[in-house]
Parts: sequence; structure tokens; C-alpha cells
Amino acid sequence: MIAGLPSAGKSTYIAALWATEKEGNTGHELTCVKYPTDTTYLDGLRKKWQNMETVDRTTLSSPAEIQLTMLAKGKEDELSLLIPDFKGEIFQQVLTNIISDDIEKWCSQSDMILFFMRDLKPMTLQDEIPSLEGDKGVEQKQDIEMKLEDIPLVIQNIMLLKYLNRRMNRCPIAVCISAWDSVETDEADKSVEDWVRKNHPFLYQYITTHFYKPTFWGVSAQGLDYEHTSLSEEELTQRSIEGKRAYVCHNNVADYDITKPLAELLKTE
Repeated sequence: MIAGLPSAGKSTYIAALWATEKEGNTGHELTCVKYPTDTTYLDGLRKKWQNMETVDRTTLSSPAEIQLTMLAKGKEDELSLLIPDFKGEIFQQVLTNIISDDIEKWCSQSDMILFFMRDLKPMTLQDEIPSLEGDKGVEQKQDIEMKLEDIPLVIQNIMLLKYLNRRMNRCPIAVCISAWDSVETDEADKSVEDWVRKNHPFLYQYITTHFYKPTFWGVSAQGLDYEHTSLSEEELTQRSIEGKRAYVCHNNVADYDITKPLAELLKTE
């Protein structure tokens, strides 16, 4: 199952996956072998990706879920990829204890997770709620009304992961950091896992202690920031045609086989 909060990069990844793997001749780790009866929605995502446009999030007319069947290279193992609710709002509702029948069904049908996150900012922890001095010099605690948008995105992701872990137990997970081309790394980060461990230790600890054989990936489904590139439109189009645009990173090496996070999940079965 593909999961993540709104704007986590799920739709753009699916657009890139459909654009590069639909024809089944890439020689990548996984290839699409069975499609939905109606691919109109996927084809619309692919067209926007090919035109280097922002891939829209789900509209009300979008399908509730899509299922793709992919075949592992050189094997007979098939992976059934369930793609539910591109918007992510249904996952976000979990954080406010609104659990739909759909998400319960998706969790019961799935046994591994491809989890997307992006725009993770460093957290500042505060030991105490700030206090105010009352009229008589008595220290009083502030009454703070906490809203979902006030909760750091890292914590929101941990909350969602906690729910998925509770429903799916200690299942395999591939964690994908979207827009990896815009993430600042340094030479000490030998892998995406190192980056997560160093910059988001609470998130890293939760994932590694509650899921089975987690892997960490940087995903650049668009390939680069097209508004700030010196490449011409023709060069960008050629990259798309050659399958050298979207990429994933595992050990800080760009790999144009964007099926690898899924393929690694298959190996954990």
C-alpha cells in the first residue's frame, strides 16, 4: 500500500512510475503486467509528468483506489500495488481519530507499505509550556489550543505510522523522502538512512523499532526543479524519453530505476 499525508509526493511518484514502466520494456527491477480497466486517471497524471507540469492532487472525480500488478525481473513473483486516495486527506483524518471504513479495508488487504514524506523540518523541543504572570504575581500556565496544523510534520508522520503499525503490525516498509533533489545533505551522509537518522532521530527510532527491515530512499519523481535549471526543454524531454529523469537514491547514488523501493519490499517477504 502507498501511504502518506497530503502533498507527500505520492501522485508524482505514481505519474513517473506509470510513464516509465507502463510499456514494460525498461529492464527495471519491476514491470507493470496488469493494468486497471480504466487508465484515464493514470494517463492524465502521466501526461502532466511528461509535460513537466505540476502533478495535481486528487480531485473529487478521481478513483478511490487503483491497483497495479508488477512482475519482478527474472522471477515469477508478482507485486499487487494498491494505490489508495491520492489526496492523503483520508490518512490525515486518522490523526484526528476519524477512521474510515476504506482505510481499515486497505490496511487489512496490504502487508507492506511504501510511505512518502516531504518538507521535513528540524524540530525544536520545549520542556515546559510558557508561563504567564497573573495579577498577583502567581505564575500561571497558558491555555493553548492545539490544532493539527500546529503539530510539526515529523510528529504528524509518526502519528500516522503509529496507526499503520497498530493495524498492520510489524510489516515491511520503504520510507521515501520526496523532492530529494532539493534536500540539503553533506558528505557525512553516506545514505538516505544516515540523513534521516541524523536529522530526525525520533522518526528514525520509531520506524526502525516498529517496522520490519525498513529501507530509506530519496525520491525525485520530477528529476529536478524545472524553474531553476539550465537545461533546455529539448534536453529535459530527451531525459524523459530515455528514462533518465525521475530517480531514487539509497546510498546517495542516483538510480533511474524508480521501482527499486518496491522491489526491496518484495525481498523482505
